Amino acid sequence: MRYPLAQTAFLNVGHAYTHLFLLLYPTVVLALEHDLARSYAELIALSTWSFAALGLMTYPAGWLGDRVSRKGLMVVFFVGIGAAAILTGLARGTWQIAAGLGLIGAFAAIYHPVGIALIAEAPPNLLGRVLGVNGVFGNLGLAFAPIVGGALVAEYSWRAAFIVPGAVSIATGALYAAFGREARGGATHKRDAPPPAAVSAGDLRRILVILGLATIASGFIFGGTTVSLPKLVEERWASSLGSVAAVGGVTTVVLLVAATAQIIMGTLLDRRRLRPLYVGFAAVQAPLLLFVALAAGVPFVASATALMFVVFGLIPIGDLLVARFVPSERRARVYAIIYVLSFGVGTIAVPALAWIEAAFGLRGFYLFLAALGGVELLVALALPAAANRLPGAAPIAEVGEAR
Repeated sequence: MRYPLAQTAFLNVGHAYTHLFLLLYPTVVLALEHDLARSYAELIALSTWSFAALGLMTYPAGWLGDRVSRKGLMVVFFVGIGAAAILTGLARGTWQIAAGLGLIGAFAAIYHPVGIALIAEAPPNLLGRVLGVNGVFGNLGLAFAPIVGGALVAEYSWRAAFIVPGAVSIATGALYAAFGREARGGATHKRDAPPPAAVSAGDLRRILVILGLATIASGFIFGGTTVSLPKLVEERWASSLGSVAAVGGVTTVVLLVAATAQIIMGTLLDRRRLRPLYVGFAAVQAPLLLFVALAAGVPFVASATALMFVVFGLIPIGDLLVARFVPSERRARVYAIIYVLSFGVGTIAVPALAWIEAAFGLRGFYLFLAALGGVELLVALALPAAANRLPGAAPIAEVGEAR
């Protein structure tokens, strides 16, 4: 069976586009303050529409992904999010901008349940690595959104910051529709996907419950650390940096280094048993959160980098559990539920950060995250040994011995 490399490349780019388009507005809004003569608080509140639409439309997108062509839905994603961005760039007032941002969020909702379900149809021996690489592309979209938006605003206008990426996304969708035919040679249709690993109904229910609990804990930790990290860098190392730009640069470097964890973890998951890897990373996460809460200077930067490496490294585990144990015809809906949980908890982490920081400081917030890290460790320990099984194969330990 030939692996559809072209489709995977397009899906990776789609993951980058998802996070890039969702995060263009926070940079563009800085130019809108002058053009629309509105306050930052009033304008940044418009971004609520994109994230609300993302949350509301993720499950419907997953439901469709289990009933119609997933490749067709990905074409709709590329063209739709591009057209929504162009409409946002042509907006004439705040309500039109809000409507455009809502459309961006609605089309962005297609990616995680549908695109990752397609990625999950990779051969079992490549699945972890493929999911890890895909995760890195999502992080790149997040990291480069301010650069792309800022450059287009500086060179042209705030409208160009939406219109140019929008046109690129539409062109990408046309290319995907035209050249994605290579996918027909591989496991890209739900009926041709590798069968799920054989586990009992009880073990499957236990895995899915544990995955839901882990998503709540890890989603809060991910949201809390990524949002608070720039402020923490400023607070713990500001005297060594001297400028806001330098703080942003250090934060970006930390996140980009940490993003490589997804490839490393994905590769390890293809070669090692899943449960020990999950327990090992979860066991390190809580102490690192404690250390970051207390450290300063160079030790802080080192520990923060190690912490984000672990936080990012845990991301492919949930996607892989769904890919290994949920039948392909139900996979998009399960991914939708998992990502709705993750997005929802990540959103709650922001007001929680504001409240806890005001009362107890960032140290208090990270002590709270460390407690959540302990919860995730307990969840990881509760994962059944059946989680080590590969789709259509004996337990991974036996596979390794057979080699």
